[in-house]
Amino acid sequence: MSFYLPEFALEEIETKKEKISKLSGLSHDEIDILLDLMLDNISIVSAKMIEPHLEEADKPCCCIKVWLNQLHTTIKRRFPLL
Repeated sequence: MSFYLPEFALEEIETKKEKISKLSGLSHDEIDILLDLMLDNISIVSAKMIEPHLEEADKPCCCIKVWLNQLHTTIKRRFPLL
């Protein structure tokens, strides 16, 4: 299974890094290390590459939607103020 992340998501993480640091207790360097580890299994793609597949990804049976919902729930539990 392949995982893809739109490039703008990294920009969003960068803009919220200070908040992530405060809420998690992690330094900026630790956040960068964690992000690097996570990105080892994720391909970064342009939004233009993803756009043609958004309709398919929005179908309830799509496993990535389930994974993203689980990830969202986990993040909200760990960082409730994000």
